[in-house]
Amino acid sequence: MVGVEARQGDEVIRVPVVHVRGNMVRVGGQGMVRFKGKTRTAVRSVPLPPFLVTMLALRKPDDAGEDEPLFAAAGRDGGITYRDPSNTGKALREARARITRGTDDDEQPDRPDYTWVVWHTFRKTAATDWARQGLSALMVANLLGHAKVSITQDVYFGRGELVLGAADAMQAAHHPPR
Repeated sequence: MVGVEARQGDEVIRVPVVHVRGNMVRVGGQGMVRFKGKTRTAVRSVPLPPFLVTMLALRKPDDAGEDEPLFAAAGRDGGITYRDPSNTGKALREARARITRGTDDDEQPDRPDYTWVVWHTFRKTAATDWARQGLSALMVANLLGHAKVSITQDVYFGRGELVLGAADAMQAAHHPPR
């Protein structure tokens, strides 16, 4: 996580961003390998909101270098390495189970079932949130690293929701205010 300078009107501001440089995959005979993505748009910078800057700052050790992984694991040689995606998936499954199951002394029999939540759920939620806040499909596609905007629109945006502004838009189109 770093800050970059950007222009906002005549003012130069410092914006916290995370540089997405790829994802980790396990390759047979090679071990963990950084995969740089399927397209040239996969490597990108994503601006971070203040709440996420705070959360990430609490997670990353003060002495960690800029190029060290944010979600690191201990390597076999005692150094820092990238976390294996299998272990990350296991951590999510365990968290879902704790939420769904509760504790032994929990008196709530009707706990919510979160087995449908996978890591991709968070990515889709971010895309839908950006769209709801007025970012264009092209902007969201850039943030997600998609080469085609149609993928973002067809797969990532939430659908089937009540569009509250639809009635007002139709009223304004057919009966403009005088």
